[in-house]
Amino acid sequence: MNIGEEPFLDLSLVTTLEGRGFDFETVKSDLGQFNKGDSFIVWDSRDVSDLKFLDQGEEGKVEFWINLKDGWEISGPEEKNAILKNT
Repeated sequence: MNIGEEPFLDLSLVTTLEGRGFDFETVKSDLGQFNKGDSFIVWDSRDVSDLKFLDQGEEGKVEFWINLKDGWEISGPEEKNAILKNT
């Protein structure tokens, strides 16, 4: 959401996925760019109309999907309470 006083123009958005439990082979995003071996997805205003102009008080939406690894096992005590992050 644009909580500022001015509209945003020609935005890009990046999300970073962190955690050994993510199955990066399954990333799907209709309008986002994801390259094998990366841990981030990028959306650009050239592909997502909501990112071309975001007026004050407006919000946009992007979507992606990712599976968790099947049979993901904890490799040590530091992973006992493993965290998967989307930032």
